[in-house]
Amino acid sequence: MANRLVGRFKVPSMVASFGENCIIASLRSIRGYDLSNLLEPCADLFLDWGGHNFAAGFSISPENWEPFLERLKSAAEEITLEEDATEILTIDAELPVSYLTPEIFSLVDRFEPYGEKNEALVFIAKSLRIIDINLIGKTEAKHVKLILDTGKHKWPAVYWQAAEKVKREFDLGDDADLVFKITRNWFKGMETPQLVVSDLKRSKG
Repeated sequence: MANRLVGRFKVPSMVASFGENCIIASLRSIRGYDLSNLLEPCADLFLDWGGHNFAAGFSISPENWEPFLERLKSAAEEITLEEDATEILTIDAELPVSYLTPEIFSLVDRFEPYGEKNEALVFIAKSLRIIDINLIGKTEAKHVKLILDTGKHKWPAVYWQAAEKVKREFDLGDDADLVFKITRNWFKGMETPQLVVSDLKRSKG
């Protein structure tokens, strides 16, 4: 959850879980802020704490929570963040629209197995027509399901945490440039190709 908050608001974030005898918190940082600058001055309040510059956590007794929040308010006034909050996406290749056919898996599969030290390939493609948009989510519509027209094929795509971007950054009928991974979606034993979108903007012009 802390990671999601950082991704959405582009500022350091903290999430806490309150137990009867202990509160456990997880922190994530961004834009050059070192979390040790926040946690070290509060170490006397913690039961335990640790991590590194941009991901850390601590446990604290409930009676020390309010004193911690008071220190946090003071520390927040001293937090400085790097000006450039732009997220950099590493793209492996640009795919012409004509390459977006199910046969693309013959290329993607050559680089398996994917994992921590071998991340899935990331592509960019330009001027794909959005021909269908649906908002999805179990309790709240937070995500977007798209159908993209590439000419011979219609590609389903998902764009997580992007519901608020519909009509603001893209809409039905737009031509869009997108950054994505190519995956297989399994439903009731049937396999369908699917794009997982990392970024999407209206095509210029």
